[in-house]
Amino acid sequence: MVPKGMSYYQHNYEGDDDMPAYIKATLIGSSVSIPISNGHIYVTRSYKVCEHRDQGGARSIIAAIQA
Repeated sequence: MVPKGMSYYQHNYEGDDDMPAYIKATLIGSSVSIPISNGHIYVTRSYKVCEHRDQGGARSIIAAIQA
């Protein structure tokens, strides 16, 4: 859907997968809300962590819980 190395991508400072990775992250999103009620997680689908770069760096997952 978003191929690497296309001539119309102007941003390739870190490689030809740089701009496609930004576009894919924008399409998929970078955050998710998972409802918790009465101590139970209400998950209606599976969640996956995606890396769009060929040589991705270290990543971390942050959980913020609001009461």
